[in-house]
Amino acid sequence: MDVTDEILKHAAAYGSSTSFKEEYYSAQKSLNYASGASINKPDEMTISSAPANINFKDDLGLFGTENYYLKVKLDLDPTSSWIVELDNKGSGNKYQDVWLDIALRDESKTSASSLKVKGQEFFYISVHARNTKRLGYNFDLKITAS
Repeated sequence: MDVTDEILKHAAAYGSSTSFKEEYYSAQKSLNYASGASINKPDEMTISSAPANINFKDDLGLFGTENYYLKVKLDLDPTSSWIVELDNKGSGNKYQDVWLDIALRDESKTSASSLKVKGQEFFYISVHARNTKRLGYNFDLKITAS
């Protein structure tokens, strides 16, 4: 369901902003503009060569989305098997890192510490902020041959 028209009417009636700055989506009640905020509508990426080591570094929470989901599709040899792991490097602030959950999820969206996938399968990465602060994350996605 597209709620954009209702949000714009609400903004006009009550004077809120319709700014599209990511860090203020929550405060402006415009999370429907956020990319990857739901596991049902995740951001997507395709990996066509492996082994791979990809770094993800950003921040979320406090007026922005508190969740980020990424659907990773493999476009590799269908007969090959791969091990997928996450290496959480942390933001460098141990007091903030405890409030951030980063997880691998299989096709059925079940959390796992590592996954064994075939060359044409997909999986999810989820990042969840459990505190009302802007929290940074820094992790590596590692895909190696099994």
